[in-house]
Amino acid sequence: MKTLFTIKDNREAARQTWRIELDCGFRPGMHAGQFVDVALDGFFLRRPISVCDITDSGLVLYYKVVGAGTAAMSSMKAGEKLELLTDLGNGFDTAVCGNRPCWSAEAWEPPPCICSAVNFSPQAGR
Repeated sequence: MKTLFTIKDNREAARQTWRIELDCGFRPGMHAGQFVDVALDGFFLRRPISVCDITDSGLVLYYKVVGAGTAAMSSMKAGEKLELLTDLGNGFDTAVCGNRPCWSAEAWEPPPCICSAVNFSPQAGR
């Protein structure tokens, strides 16, 4: 689904690794393990980025600056808009995990692991 998001926060979380919080005004119907494709002005190809968290009004993504596109993204400020293709990938449903899920980190990126654990947690209220 093509959705327009507003940047709430975009800051460096670690060396060359950025955390961007995006707002669309509603809770996206996504699951842990899915990803988005980010469109950037002046770049033909979209940037595929794993979803780290799904909030009540948007998404949190982490990305590494590795080229001109992600470098341009790192300079974006709160209030600017980004167009994303959302609901990409199959993801996984934590509802089928039972009370004691076990995650395997082999070949996984950290963001889907974090998203899965956060959304599974009873304290998350989600």
